[in-house]
Amino acid sequence: MPLDLPPALMVTYWTVLGLFVGSFLGMCVHRLPLEDETIRRPRRSRCPQCKTTLTWKENIPVLSWVLQLGRCRTCHRRIPLRYPLVELSNALLWWYAIRTAGSEAWPLWLTWSVVLSGLLVATAVDFERFEIPDEVSIGGMLVAPLFCFLIPALQGDTLVARALSDGPGVDRIGALLGSLAGILVGGGVLYAIGWIGSRIYKTEAMGLGDVKL
Repeated sequence: MPLDLPPALMVTYWTVLGLFVGSFLGMCVHRLPLEDETIRRPRRSRCPQCKTTLTWKENIPVLSWVLQLGRCRTCHRRIPLRYPLVELSNALLWWYAIRTAGSEAWPLWLTWSVVLSGLLVATAVDFERFEIPDEVSIGGMLVAPLFCFLIPALQGDTLVARALSDGPGVDRIGALLGSLAGILVGGGVLYAIGWIGSRIYKTEAMGLGDVKL
């Protein structure tokens, strides 16, 4: 990744890259809930309706959808609006991440971009299927402490991380413990709300997918 680009050019580069990654995320949104498909299989993108493998001309983010009037070139069925929306949303989120952190602070905006993309996938799947993929929620729980240990600045504004660190800033151990505390408190509070709601309404008040996320 060309980290030595001028700030304005780096922001543009990262935003455009976010658009193309958004195309991959659109595929993830479609495949993750399915039992007969995975992110790796089939290897090439294909129409979800007629299963025709797409050419590179049909895989250009947003532009292909617009030029094809939102329809598959083979079967002419509608391609869900979700695809260009996910692509554009991811580009906007990646732009927001790098603009907020500053182009020089690449560990921050790179991590934020990954997190935001994961949340985008979880949101899109939840809207369509009313479920949250474990690949996002549980995967996030596994990698978040590691990322915080490697990049303590991710927990720079966390009171727990500051309190558990040696010195005025946040060190690796403090950042790691702050991340674990966030997982326990965030998930624990939602689990308690769901448990209380279930007792009051005599039915499931909150799915475990929300708790894990």
